[in-house]
Amino acid sequence: MNIKTWRTCYGIAVALLFATAAGAQSSTGLKPARTEVELGHSRETLTNNLPDWTSTYLLANHQFGARHTLYGGLRETRRFG
Repeated sequence: MNIKTWRTCYGIAVALLFATAAGAQSSTGLKPARTEVELGHSRETLTNNLPDWTSTYLLANHQFGARHTLYGGLRETRRFG
């Protein structure tokens, strides 16, 4: 994964965390809003002198209230060079 992709993922994660801190309660004011962020990376080594496969992802969701959830994700996958 290149540095530009990492910066993009990091920037999105930071933006989501700031957005959550700014609106710590849902619109009803009864429960705190809930945000989940997941960042991951995998690498698979292949046989027969083939290049490795890599995958990096950022997933996030934010629950504003009952039945009001925003979710999305980014993924970069590289296979066969």
